[in-house]
Amino acid sequence: MWCLAGDQLRLSPGGVSVITEKGDITTSYLLIQKADTADSGKYTCSPSNANPRTILVHVLKGNHSHVHETNQTTFT
Repeated sequence: MWCLAGDQLRLSPGGVSVITEKGDITTSYLLIQKADTADSGKYTCSPSNANPRTILVHVLKGNHSHVHETNQTTFT
């Protein structure tokens, strides 16, 4: 389950989607298409079988594409 600022994300085709790769290690990717500055914030992935992980995402406005990520660990 993915959350933004503590609220569960609503998935939508062509907007927000989750891609999960299952194997020896399961990986979950959050894909935000046509991201806007309103999509900035703390995103948390809370799997049922592992500790949650949080990432701080900054969406910048302008003519140049740029991604800035800050990995954070959430302790419960």
